[in-house]
Amino acid sequence: MSWNPDELNRRAAFHEAGHAVAAVAVGYRVRELWIDGDYSGHCGDDHSSQETTTPAGVYRMAIVALAGWIADAINAGRPELIDERRREILELICNAAAREIEEEDDEGGDALAVACLLADGRAGDPAELLADANDEAERIVREEWGTIEAVAAELLAAEPGTTPPTALALIG
Repeated sequence: MSWNPDELNRRAAFHEAGHAVAAVAVGYRVRELWIDGDYSGHCGDDHSSQETTTPAGVYRMAIVALAGWIADAINAGRPELIDERRREILELICNAAAREIEEEDDEGGDALAVACLLADGRAGDPAELLADANDEAERIVREEWGTIEAVAAELLAAEPGTTPPTALALIG
């Protein structure tokens, strides 16, 4: 399936709006949110590096990550994509934990250990964790679809790379 540039930017807006709405739903505050106009975007929230050191934190991060993909899939009319992202998201979380450890010079060194425990199943079944996170992310996205649509519209109307204050106000 090929997409025109306007549709790709629309998908980016829904993707970022999904992340933002889910971030607020799990207790984070969204600081910045934009699309770049080149089919990509950014959602910055206030989760701490400690989030990757507990299964509950990894679960919350997975919800936020998955919500972007779910909003994109629903907007694009491709709901089959929702279930295809679970393992990919766990890999991304493990990689994020590794980056945070490298940046902090051994502080928070448990982040990688916990992420790897989750990845190999010693701290629980990662497929189950991601299935639960996927279900919760999908629930949030579907319940907040009107907000996601409104935030995506604000992102599309804003200058690329800038956070529209109205979008932040919409998500709380």
